[in-house]
This record gives sequence, structure tokens and C-alpha cells, in this order.
Amino acid sequence: MKSKIQFPQKLARRIISELQINNPPIGIKEVIQHISRKRKIIIELVSHSFINKVSGAHISKNKKHVIAYNRDHHPHRQRFTIAHELGHLILGHADLRNNGDDFNSKNPEETAVNKFAAELLVPIDFLKRDFAEGIKDVKSLAQRYKVSEEMMWWRIMDTELFKKI
Repeated sequence: MKSKIQFPQKLARRIISELQINNPPIGIKEVIQHISRKRKIIIELVSHSFINKVSGAHISKNKKHVIAYNRDHHPHRQRFTIAHELGHLILGHADLRNNGDDFNSKNPEETAVNKFAAELLVPIDFLKRDFAEGIKDVKSLAQRYKVSEEMMWWRIMDTELFKKI
């Protein structure tokens, strides 16, 4: 089971490595361009005002992929949503419409894409380096990585770095 959990994270790490990114924040548009070139596909980002707190959606047809995100959400939330929906694309989940990016989801596909998005936006190696350099304040880290404080708390808890705070 552990390998299934680590697989999405390895994909995110590979993308970061291929792009030779060494510091946060990860440029989400740069990632999209890289994936588009590498896979020879079109990825279009569309902002939309969703109802019922929907964060985003990913729809694919042939080699065209549309990732829609909620324009009414905070930019940090939008980054996570886009990374989450990219995870669906990278992991081959077809035409899934997401209504929450819920960290508590027990759905294996949602868990996998959340792991992908978390590793893409807050790479564990970067976060460990920050902790080693004494940067442990959640608010500062969230600003540094351009993610929400809630997402940063989840990342710190998930990676067990909270034991070092």
C-alpha cells in the first residue's frame, strides 16, 4: 500500500527535478507548460465562478485537457486546486469533476491527487531544508510556498515534521 501512496509523490518530484526547481514557490504555469510539452497535449486553464463551493474540475477529450478552477477562491486555494486537477490528469483519472479537494477524503483517487498536489506545491525536501534552517513558522512557510496555512499544517502533519516544531 505504501508504494501506491508514494507513486504520486514521485511523479511530482520528477516534474520538479526535470524543471530544475530548487526553491519555492513552484511555478504552476511553468509546470503546466512542461507537462504539455512532454506529453504533447494541450492543457487549458479556465477560471469560473462555481456554485456549491466547488473548487475545480478536469475534463479531457483526446489530447485537450481543461482545468477549471474557482475564480472566487483565494489565489493559494486556486494553486492547490490546479495542482490537484493536474494530479487527476497525470494519474490518468478520466473526466472527474471534483467538488472539494478534501484532505480527509477516503477516496483512493482523491487521496492520490492530494498527495501529488501537496508534493508538487510543498516538496518534502524543500520543507525539510526550511526546518533545518530554522524556518518553522506555519504562516511564514505558507507565504513562502504560496499555499494556505491550512494546507501547510496538513503538509507538516502528514510529513511528521510537526515533531520538530
